[in-house]
Amino acid sequence: MLARYQNGCLQKTTRKNGAERWQFRWLEKVADGSSRQRKKTIGLVKDYPEHSKKLQDLLAGLRLNINTDGPTFLTSVTMAEVVEHYKLHELADHGANGKAYSTRNRKTQVLDRWVLPHWGKHDLRAIKTVAVEQWLNRR
Repeated sequence: MLARYQNGCLQKTTRKNGAERWQFRWLEKVADGSSRQRKKTIGLVKDYPEHSKKLQDLLAGLRLNINTDGPTFLTSVTMAEVVEHYKLHELADHGANGKAYSTRNRKTQVLDRWVLPHWGKHDLRAIKTVAVEQWLNRR
């Protein structure tokens, strides 16, 4: 089944300080097949007037990104989503062709006890090698 082309939705939002900003909203398919609402704050309304070419060009680029397959600069994958995918596909019981029960059990414990509490909410692209090395050295 082909995916529908998304135009997204552009809204004005007002911050506590009174500044009006543009917010672009769209739906994104998650690995399990469900949809997830996403949003990106574009900038101040005064910098991007409503019918300006500058705003329309920016929206065209955003629409192009949300309608491509695979990860883009707009899509984010958290460590928790990666761990869930790993558990579902790699740590599943595949009988003689899969990992041993003790391996699956130990890896699940490590992921649940150490990795997810610290790294679960982080965007995967935001996790840097140096930060992981420092975290491992504190353990």
